[in-house]
Parts: sequence; structure tokens; C-alpha cells
Amino acid sequence: MKTSVLEKLILGTGTNASSDSTDAIHQAIEDLEHSLLDLEKEKKQLVQHKNSASAEVDEQKVIVDSALQAMGDAPYKGIVQPYVDAIYNLRGKAAISKYASEELDSRGPVLDDEIQVTEDAIKSLKASIGASEEVTFFNDKGDTTLETTDVFSYNLANGFTVELTGWSHTRDYAKGYLRNVEGTGSATIKNLEANKMYFYEIYMFASAFANKADISINGELKFTSVPTSQVSPLPAAVSGKVTANNEGQIVIEITHAHDSQSHHIHLSGLSVWPEA
Repeated sequence: MKTSVLEKLILGTGTNASSDSTDAIHQAIEDLEHSLLDLEKEKKQLVQHKNSASAEVDEQKVIVDSALQAMGDAPYKGIVQPYVDAIYNLRGKAAISKYASEELDSRGPVLDDEIQVTEDAIKSLKASIGASEEVTFFNDKGDTTLETTDVFSYNLANGFTVELTGWSHTRDYAKGYLRNVEGTGSATIKNLEANKMYFYEIYMFASAFANKADISINGELKFTSVPTSQVSPLPAAVSGKVTANNEGQIVIEITHAHDSQSHHIHLSGLSVWPEA
């Protein structure tokens, strides 16, 4: 059977990727990143189910102790029944907790392996099209208050730079910059080749004040997204490709969506690389 371009790249047999094959690889990366999020979500749900079931057992034990104390203080039929009911409920909750623990013990390692394989595949595919593994995160200032006219520069991978402006604060709960007043926060990526195609990933984190945001790329509304609260690894909120403008720039503008609940918008990191 004929080996596809994508398979050759994965197997390391080597080929010159055309524009079409590069698009296919980029789509594969996006699909794998979605799969990775699903795997990590499933693992998180298993952990939460185990912890929740265990907490319910502990709460029910308190109810049993209370019913037992009441029965000891006034041993008659009306007090015995609540104790019996409490014991019955405890047994049920204990069984659920046991199942949740066993499910995590059996499924958890499988998920861990699948997550690692998926992460490795994403790295291999990115490397095959010359994408740098490096994401530049902007969580270097802690909790600070800014002027929205301030401009902050960062070096990106692949020799590019980015200028951030329009942001009102940096916060640890955003892992970078945020704006909590009406208006636009922007990131202008520079030192690109004019009119050349580039791939990009935009990272937005929020452990608090997560809010729907509109994201425009070079003046065109591309996405509406909500920051993630997932910490490790922090997934890209959105990704895509765009042609650098005549000045060799990509201008990213973020505003709160018209149906959002507040003005909060976040920017945590960026990754940009040229189309092969």
C-alpha cells in the first residue's frame, strides 16, 4: 500500500511537504489537540468522581454517628429507624466510592499512556512542518496594574517579536495579561515576512473571571472563545493560519463578546511559525 506524506513524516522517512500536505498535518495537529483535551477531561472527571464519592462517604459517616448518638440517648422505635436508614445509605455510598476508586485505578493509567502518546504525536507533527515547540507565555509580571497605553515587548520563537498593549493588569489567575474595562487588548507579532503564511496558537487561561472573548486576526473576526482553567499542559484556546500583512505583521485583537457577562479578557501566551 502506498505510504502517505503524513505517514512518511511520522515514520521519519522524509519528504518535502507541499502546501496541501502541510494543511493536512496542521489539521491533524488540531484534531490531536482536541483529542488530548478529551482525554484530559476524562481523567479529571474520574478524579473528581472519586473525590466526590469519598467526600459523600465521610459526610454519611457523620450522619450515622449522629443517628447512633440519638438512638443511645433515647432508645425507642422512632429513633432506631433513622439509624438503620443512615447505615443503609452509608453502604450504598461506600459501594459507589469503591467503584469510583477502582475505575480510576484501572482507567487512569490507560489515560495517562494515551495522553503521553498523543502529546508525543503532536510534537512530532509540529516538528515535521518546522514548527517550534516553544510557546512564549506572558506570566512574568505577577499581579500588577498597568496603563492600557503601556506597550510590552516579548521575544517569540523563530526570531519573531510581539508587542502587547491595551491591557489593564497582569494576574496569576490569568497566567499573563488581562483587560477588565471596555475596549481592546492587542498583540502585534512583528519581524515576519510580508504576505507569507504563518500558523499561530493563542493561549488564554482563567482560574477566575473566565469570560467569552472575540478574537480578530488582521482585522477579521476569527473566533469567539472562553479561557481554559486547565493548567498542565495549558492547551491553545484557538489556532489557525493567516497571511502576514504588508508590514510583516500579524495583529491579534481581543475584545469581550457582545453576549459576555463582563469586560474581562485574557492573554496568556502565543506561538507562531511559518508555513513550510
